[in-house]
Amino acid sequence: MKRNYKEKQVHILVGCADARDLSRIYIQALIETIKEYEAKGIQIEFHKIRTPGSFVTPDVITDLKDIFEQHQRLSEDGIPHSYFVHVQAHGELVGECSEDFACLTHEVAIKEGSSLNCGMLGATKVALELEKLLLEQEPRFALPGQGHITLRHEQDIRVLLREVYAFNGYFAGDWVRSIDDLRTHPRTQRAALEHAARHDATLKNLNIQITANIKDYQQHALIRVDGGEPEVPFWHDFHLRLREKAKRESLTGDLAMAQASTQKPLAGLICTSPYLSSRLLAKQYYLEYKGLKPNQTISNTIFKLRGNSFDMPMIPFGPYTIAGYFYGVKFLGLTDQLVMGNDQEQTQRIIQKIKRDPIMSFITEHFGVELISISHRELEQREKSLLQFADYELMLLEHERLYAA
Repeated sequence: MKRNYKEKQVHILVGCADARDLSRIYIQALIETIKEYEAKGIQIEFHKIRTPGSFVTPDVITDLKDIFEQHQRLSEDGIPHSYFVHVQAHGELVGECSEDFACLTHEVAIKEGSSLNCGMLGATKVALELEKLLLEQEPRFALPGQGHITLRHEQDIRVLLREVYAFNGYFAGDWVRSIDDLRTHPRTQRAALEHAARHDATLKNLNIQITANIKDYQQHALIRVDGGEPEVPFWHDFHLRLREKAKRESLTGDLAMAQASTQKPLAGLICTSPYLSSRLLAKQYYLEYKGLKPNQTISNTIFKLRGNSFDMPMIPFGPYTIAGYFYGVKFLGLTDQLVMGNDQEQTQRIIQKIKRDPIMSFITEHFGVELISISHRELEQREKSLLQFADYELMLLEHERLYAA
């Protein structure tokens, strides 16, 4: 039976690709809060955009526009719609969160050197490592309409960036930059998105409300570094429920270990899906693929890179996708990369894009990465007979299936 809603809200979380962000109680708190709002006549549509370091790049802005445009195509007339984007960094917070989650930036304390802090604090170092590897290996790449180039000098990398990636500058510290300060990073990215919204007709007329946040995966604590403006009741209620659930369950055992430990996922995931279930499906498939025993902990299992344009082979990947892929493969040892499209045709386009992109293809070949082809649709169809899910995972799958319908 179709429910009549008086309002619809679209919430998009722009967060890091870190494998530790998703957990059982996160999913439970999210679904429970969505159902609470549905009972009030407010439909909640929740998406996640995963990008290393939570940087608001042109790729991310394109993804946001695609989600908003698709939503409008499917919208029903006469129902008010509201749009929210939540920019979220992550790190180990020192001290307790306030009841309203708002915090003055200079009052925020981040534990320096913590394994819970975002790896993109060292993004420039990661980029320098990749630069060094490129110059050591001297790969030869095709340039559009200009023959080939062999990377022997920094200037050769600049030519590659200019001719293939349409960027005129240096790779490390320019195309790929480190997070300057976790405390201010979400605000900086919020400002970048606000600037884009002011100069884009699609975004400008949607009156998008943007929040800036820092999340502590271990404590399930969240603080807002934007003074608590704008007020977003759903976002507040969701995180209040999550925090209370975490305290009540005292987070012991595998869940606590998975979220508090150094990031060490099982595999990487490259996909176009904005749904949380993509990681659940990928995790369970990978366990079966490798002959491993079922694991009912989602935390710290899948390192996800996601983008709407990942299935467009002629468009190269963006800087932080490339940096994140290299970071995952070299520093996290993720030489198994699950590639997931909605169907096998889309999956093959993603693989084609990886192989066409000069730097992505170099990383893949140099480290012997296995690209494991899967499809969201096929995994959903075979889940009950072949895959073993925890109750909370089935709850999420059912919720997203009903929403998609």
